[in-house]
Amino acid sequence: RDELKLRAYDVTRFPAYFSYPLDKIIMPRMQYLERCNKKASVWGLNLILTPSDANFAIKVAETKPQDYVAFKDAFLNQLQQVQEERARDEEQKAKVEQQAARELAARNALEARERAARETLEAPRLQVSNGQPGQGPMQVEQTAPVAG
Repeated sequence: RDELKLRAYDVTRFPAYFSYPLDKIIMPRMQYLERCNKKASVWGLNLILTPSDANFAIKVAETKPQDYVAFKDAFLNQLQQVQEERARDEEQKAKVEQQAARELAARNALEARERAARETLEAPRLQVSNGQPGQGPMQVEQTAPVAG
């Protein structure tokens, strides 16, 4: 989940909140409290974040430390899987974008070669139909047969 259900007041009362790792401390503890139907606002962030995992489980969540440790391990494993999946998706997206860029470059190169070939073929026709460059239209002179 992307939501920790914290109020601005909770965070301003404990600005050290920003120094705790979001994925390893804050998220698992907030999720565990939610799972245990405990409200974080009752305890305050300083009491939720500062104790060890065992003290958090006993004093705040009122559960066995091993229950919280098992939850946290499962939470971190799931989070790692999600992060790996996102990384794979980003990698695949980058590959698709690179392939599209290569195809576009190849298409542009082919169009440029075709355009150059057309221009090469059209250049002699222009010279024949217009005469030499810089001269008027080409004229053909008829000559009288030579008597012999």
